[in-house]
Amino acid sequence: MELLSEDTIIDSLLPKSDEKLKIPKLDEEMLKNIESLKKNLLIINPYEFENLMAKLIEHAGFMNVDVTKKSGDDGIDVNAFLKHNFSLDLSYQFQIKRWKHSVGRKEVANLRGSLGFNSFGVIISTSHFTSSAITEAESTGKTPINLVGVKELYDIIIETKFVL
Repeated sequence: MELLSEDTIIDSLLPKSDEKLKIPKLDEEMLKNIESLKKNLLIINPYEFENLMAKLIEHAGFMNVDVTKKSGDDGIDVNAFLKHNFSLDLSYQFQIKRWKHSVGRKEVANLRGSLGFNSFGVIISTSHFTSSAITEAESTGKTPINLVGVKELYDIIIETKFVL
């Protein structure tokens, strides 16, 4: 995998030209819990991690959750549907990244290119996303991609009372 220079810089917290540096306030215990979660998830074999995330996705309310085969999945690791009374079942396709380093723009663009017709894309990562990945995920005129980094993953686990 090619690592771009922009993918090695954690710049989403850096101020824009006319802003002051913004550092989110997280309590020390939460930071320790997030780091502990990350450490525990990084020791799981990648395919088992995909299966664990599929269980979390199902626990969070998705239906027909299916982990794709190990190879030839075109970058899609989990397929699922979200049912809502006001709409058709919504198709979601997840890419699961058990990574130590940041996820960059290329991975977001690759997922978007692999999405099936009328599917929403989500990247779940044990890491964080570069600013170029965030920009790509939110690009106007393109299918949005939801980015779930380790902090958001921690929040989902706590909110849904998921047991690892």
